[in-house]
Amino acid sequence: MRNTGLWFLQILSSIILLGPAWSKINSLPSSIELFQTLGMEPYGRIIVGIVEAGAAICLVLPKMHSIGALMSLSVMIGALIAHTTVIGFFHPPWIWLMFVNLISSTLILYLRKDDIIVQ
Repeated sequence: MRNTGLWFLQILSSIILLGPAWSKINSLPSSIELFQTLGMEPYGRIIVGIVEAGAAICLVLPKMHSIGALMSLSVMIGALIAHTTVIGFFHPPWIWLMFVNLISSTLILYLRKDDIIVQ
């Protein structure tokens, strides 16, 4: 049951990450405007999009869940900081997805901590 719940969270987080990753990698005007506000256009947008896509892929690959969750959590914390300090606005549907992903990534990372190999 626990494993099924974790897979649900991993797939949910992966799906949530794919939308923003696609918009950043494909240079949608909203993403360009956002990263211009941050002063990180175009390289910051492309790097964040690639990290989001990589996290989405890692979340559904066996043995890579924890890495994907860590990447996802890092991107979500960065987004939260950027929105609260520089950008100053959240579009209502996206803020909920961000918090769902923050919580999901934290749970995945915590509950899959035994999968992390430390040498």
